[in-house]
Amino acid sequence: MKLIGYLVFRFWVFVFSLIPFKILYFLSDGIAYLLSDVVKYRRTLIIKNLKASFPKKTQAELDHIFKESYRNLSDILIEGLKGMSMSPEALQKRYKFINTHMLQEAYQNHKSVIGVAAHLGNWEWATRCISLALDHQVLGITKRINNPYIYRFVQRKRSEVKVLVADLKDTSQAFTDHIDKQTCFILIADQSPHKVHNSFWIPFLNQMTPFLHGPGTLSDTYDLDVFFFPIQRTQRGHYEVNIELLHQRSDAKSPEEIVTIFADRLEQMIIANPEQWLWTHNRWKRAHLYEG
Repeated sequence: MKLIGYLVFRFWVFVFSLIPFKILYFLSDGIAYLLSDVVKYRRTLIIKNLKASFPKKTQAELDHIFKESYRNLSDILIEGLKGMSMSPEALQKRYKFINTHMLQEAYQNHKSVIGVAAHLGNWEWATRCISLALDHQVLGITKRINNPYIYRFVQRKRSEVKVLVADLKDTSQAFTDHIDKQTCFILIADQSPHKVHNSFWIPFLNQMTPFLHGPGTLSDTYDLDVFFFPIQRTQRGHYEVNIELLHQRSDAKSPEEIVTIFADRLEQMIIANPEQWLWTHNRWKRAHLYEG
C-alpha cells in the first residue's frame, strides 16, 4: 500500500508540474469547495476553533474566515506538489526571505541560531529555497514521513538544496552534532504537544494553550539566539518571510518567557490574517488537561 501511495504521489507531482499556476489556482478553488462543502473535511473542528478563538467576531466574519481557510489549505496542497518540480531559483521569485542580515552577526561569530516558524501560509516551499537565502547551514527538526518511499523522495529534494533534516525524537542529538557548524535549527513550534506535562500553558487566542517547550529550552541549554520566521502570503502564490529577532541570548529570559514571546507574536500574525493559519489542526485537543 505504501508503494501504491508513493506512485500516486509521484503521478500528481508530475501532473502538477505541467499545469500553469493560473490553472492550478482554478483547480484549487474547486478542491477547496469539495473539502468544505462535499467532503466536509474537519468542518466541525474548524468552526469550533474559529468560534473559540474569535468570540467577538460576527457570524459573517467567521463565515468568511471559514471559507478562506479552506482556500488556504487547498493552495498549500497544490503548491506543495507544484513545488516538488520547481527549481529553488524559480521558487525564490515567489518566496522572499527578508531581513536575513539579522542572522549575519551570529554567522560571522561562528554561532548557530534557532529559527521558529508556524503553520502560516506555505511553509513547504521554505524547505526548497531557505538554504539559498541564509549563510547558515539549515537543519529542520520535523516528524518523519511515515511512507518510506515518499520520505526518501523528499529527502533527495532537500539534499539538492543542502537542507538537513532530523527526526523530532533525535532533536538533542541533532543539536549536539551541528551546534558548532553555524547551523540554523528550524522548529515548527505551533503544534499541539503530545506531553502536556512538559509544555508551557500560555493564553493564546482566548484559550489556555499548551506550547512545545523546545524553542525556549534549547535556546537556554545551548545559549542560542531565537528568530521568528513569520510566513506571510502577499498575493496568491507569493510569500514573504520577514525574519524577526525574538530572543537574544544575552537577555536573561526563562525558557517559558521565550516561548511566550513566540506565542504572543504568532497570535498577532493570526489575528491580522486568520485565514492564513491552519485551522484544520486540532490545536486544543488537550486543553481539558489544563489544571490552572
